Amino acid sequence: MAPNDAVVLTNMIPRQQGVELRKGWQKFSDAVEIDGVVQSVESVFGYRAPNPADDKIFMGAGGNIYDITAGGEPTIAVRFRLLTEDDDYLTAEDGDYLTTNDLTPSGEWWTTQFSTAADTFLLAVSPGGGYWTYSTSSGWVDRTATTTGLPSTVRTVAVWKQRVWFTAEKDSRVYYINTVNAITGACTAFPMGSTLRSGGYVSALVNWTMDAGISIDDFLVVIGTEGDIGVWEGTDPTTSTTFGLKGSWYVGPVPKHGTYFTQFGGDVMIISELGLVPMSRLINGSFSRDTQNTGPAAKIQSVFAPLVRRLREEKFFNVFVVPGSEVLVM
Repeated sequence: MAPNDAVVLTNMIPRQQGVELRKGWQKFSDAVEIDGVVQSVESVFGYRAPNPADDKIFMGAGGNIYDITAGGEPTIAVRFRLLTEDDDYLTAEDGDYLTTNDLTPSGEWWTTQFSTAADTFLLAVSPGGGYWTYSTSSGWVDRTATTTGLPSTVRTVAVWKQRVWFTAEKDSRVYYINTVNAITGACTAFPMGSTLRSGGYVSALVNWTMDAGISIDDFLVVIGTEGDIGVWEGTDPTTSTTFGLKGSWYVGPVPKHGTYFTQFGGDVMIISELGLVPMSRLINGSFSRDTQNTGPAAKIQSVFAPLVRRLREEKFFNVFVVPGSEVLVM
């Protein structure tokens, strides 16, 4: 490694012409304490409203969803587990938690936003927690019962070609709402097992906007838990003449938890056991185990990739862009 490079910088952010001192941190929200035990925060997600004054920040902790927009003490936005006046869990004789319904979310919520003619919605799913939406006008609404054909183990949600799509735990199928520009209705299962040549199940779906050579189009990227990638093109998944597989690639096993991919310019970056992989280089053949050290994360790939291999079953791996600081955080 060159003498002006470093694998680790403590409290410093690398720049083109040197380094910048990290600005530090500050406490924003109090912890949630139930039964005298501080609950771990399993997820933090936001809602961008048409009116910025209505923006929200939520977190999943202790089996519930909390509103932490104002900071300080969290307030329950969606209650799944019943509590006593002393903030202790109510349990049945067999020790199971008593809930407000039959839903018991893991606390790990997967979200995306979708605007229809009716409203701007935050779509949220969690294994065991069902399918929910949030908007300024309607608040939190349980859509599980009105979205037929969707399993209770729904894991992730995405939007592609004006349709809402889902994946489910340990399921090689994906699910989509039949009606375009709709957030509820009948769902259809679409098998993806033929693209999962390394086994496993569908981990996530990504909308990738790229130049297909003739014009810019949106492609559906299907990521398998064991690293198989299928890129689909078209418009209507109900017929093979308007929806088909463009190609299949291998990226290496991906993390079990967290949002391990992100849009980055016109590319999609994926964390896997090969490190940080750009989709554009993967599909054009310029990224492999032998050439990965020439990619955007080349200077840390030799350290980062072994960490993913060792910890990919742990919570959580996330990657996201911070535009204001001009950094990609993993």
